[in-house]
Amino acid sequence: MLVFITTSLFAITNKQYIVPVDESDNIMGIMQSLYIESGMALPSSTMPYSVAELELMANQIKTNKLTKIGVVQYQYLQDKLKSFTQQINDDIYYYMTPTLNVEGYAHLNTDHFTEKSDWDYDFQKQQKFFTLDVGLMVEDLAYSYLNLQLGASERAYPKDSPNIYFGANNYATNIPFLDVVDGMNISTDISDRAFVALGGNNWSAEFGRDQLSWGNGISGNLFLSDNLDYQNMGRFTFFGKSFKYTYVASFLPFQGNYVEDPDFELNTNQNQALQGFSMFSAHKIEGRLFNDRLGWGISEGNMFVSEDGTFDMAALNPMLSYHSLYYKANCNSIISVDLDLTLGNNINLYAQLVVDDLVIPIGETKTGSWSPDAYGAIIGIRHLSEKLDYQNMVSFEVAYTTPYLYLRNDGTSDTQDGYGINFVVALRKFDQNGIFYDKKFLGYEFGGDAMILNINNKLYDRNKWSLDTNLFLMCHGTFDTDTKWSTVGPTSVSERDEVSTPTTSNYKDSKNSPEYTGVLGFNFSTKPTKNLSLYMQLDFIGIANPDNVYIKDGDNFQGDIQLTVGSSISY
Repeated sequence: MLVFITTSLFAITNKQYIVPVDESDNIMGIMQSLYIESGMALPSSTMPYSVAELELMANQIKTNKLTKIGVVQYQYLQDKLKSFTQQINDDIYYYMTPTLNVEGYAHLNTDHFTEKSDWDYDFQKQQKFFTLDVGLMVEDLAYSYLNLQLGASERAYPKDSPNIYFGANNYATNIPFLDVVDGMNISTDISDRAFVALGGNNWSAEFGRDQLSWGNGISGNLFLSDNLDYQNMGRFTFFGKSFKYTYVASFLPFQGNYVEDPDFELNTNQNQALQGFSMFSAHKIEGRLFNDRLGWGISEGNMFVSEDGTFDMAALNPMLSYHSLYYKANCNSIISVDLDLTLGNNINLYAQLVVDDLVIPIGETKTGSWSPDAYGAIIGIRHLSEKLDYQNMVSFEVAYTTPYLYLRNDGTSDTQDGYGINFVVALRKFDQNGIFYDKKFLGYEFGGDAMILNINNKLYDRNKWSLDTNLFLMCHGTFDTDTKWSTVGPTSVSERDEVSTPTTSNYKDSKNSPEYTGVLGFNFSTKPTKNLSLYMQLDFIGIANPDNVYIKDGDNFQGDIQLTVGSSISY
């Protein structure tokens, strides 16, 4: 009792705040530039982070190697991290932060760019009209968070055209009261972040709903990316100055609920019981070598599914080599390697390789058990420079993914008409039309069958403003989240021996050509006061052979100019 009373007289600093992935991107942009100036690789690229981990990263920066501008950025970083911590005089502290976000959207092409997913500033980036952040801190041990939000529906309909999606008008907003369909057009997703976190100076555990992102990629990451609004998961991480271990288990809707399959009934309303079980578990080990100049990471993951809902606890083993389970009908594994190398002259190189399936000569030949290679790679280079009183980061990134990356059959046959034990996942959502499933790849946003070039230039004064210019070029084949093995794979043993990739006649009936996409975007943001943020994004978009369809003597090009302006005020 004496120890308890004595310690209660002093303020305790809680550092277990979990920084959101989108905000981590901004903080890690600062951290990245300071580490490049220090001649070191980042200790970790596995988000999200706790404040305790970010402080450990920040304290390793060699301030004696920083330029005058770098010192200013370093001080801004330290102030930013302190703003996340809270001096707790009592054992328990809570807060509520209301935020009002007002956004306006304008574009030219109202015939083809009619869904929120057609915008470069898409639904995931669009801010909810009103949010209320509620946090609870217990000494220096626990942090609990819940965000309550009010926004327009993801499948928002224009006021005058109830059968046409968002974008059919030249102008729109994120205000849910302006578009009326059977009442007010309000999203039923009232929270996309809700969790409890425990931690200390060198560890953190998080249970609940949050985003994940593993890797240094600018256009996305191959193993785990933040293209999902959220994941329902449990996450453990242990970190030091040059070593980190992370384990995560994410629980997802079983594909039989939303993929047409003769053995399952589609789940379309709340009164239907969910079917099956699906879980993705993964772990990542990170470290640094050669005087901390080279950072490395190895990730291994496993998708476990069960039609009848049963679960094998062996799939939770983080140190398991998943191929050793020998039950292909329930599991599918994936592995990736990350490299991050900082050179002299403020140059940073990074790479990511993911292997979903690789045919080995023992028991996995293409004859009799058709199993195509499936892998992807990202390679990038960054250069940090100073212009006048500002810092400038320019990056070049290329990505290549093979057609069968993330795709798989059901493990019991060479051709598959329904669900597959793959890395196509979905979030279960609801609107005025009932239940729907938002399907995406768990890893790279653009999936397999893609070649991408991304060039980015960021000029910024982190204390005041940033100007981001981005050029995105992509050639994408016909394979997507709806591709099934039965519609693209060879159908006989002789065909498997003769071809390594399917012929055009085997592709999905409605797709006959690669799609070519180009986006030139400009994003400007400024923070004139502590509580007010202003931002604007302008995008020029061109798409040849939209949706992978080439029409002879037809219109095979669509373009659009899209403008987003917004303001955010919080207290």
